[in-house]
Amino acid sequence: MPVHYRNQINECMAEIAQLVQEKQGLDRRIGKLQQIVKANADMLSDAEKESVLLALDDVLPPTGFTQAIRFELRRAGQRGLTPKEMRAALINRGIDLHSQSNPLASIHTVLKRLLAAGEADLQTRAAPDGKEESVYCWRSAGDRMAGSIPSDGASANP
Repeated sequence: MPVHYRNQINECMAEIAQLVQEKQGLDRRIGKLQQIVKANADMLSDAEKESVLLALDDVLPPTGFTQAIRFELRRAGQRGLTPKEMRAALINRGIDLHSQSNPLASIHTVLKRLLAAGEADLQTRAAPDGKEESVYCWRSAGDRMAGSIPSDGASANP
């Protein structure tokens, strides 16, 4: 291999190592700032907190498939999304669905998990063809907390 190729390879490898180190430092700083934003958001009203967390989601790319689905549910609010609308929203956001062998089935699975965890609600609305369709809606932190405490003040989980 000619010397100039080796030199260029070595220079590129050194720069990659330096950039990786810088990226790790930036990731740590971003994580600390996220913690500060979330801690301060906890001091706000539920509506303000949801707004801040949604804004935080806007500046951070989703770190995985489930996180991307959570993000899109938050953005949709009470309008909610059908699984097919979710697929379109993920594609529009630039999420690569090619890694999923059956993206719609994966979306259904994640939505059902979020529903079971109390992070989402399942509602119905009129579809364009006049029939009813199921939509998944994000449950705010305040809604989740209110839903976990029965109105008589007893514990939800005895």
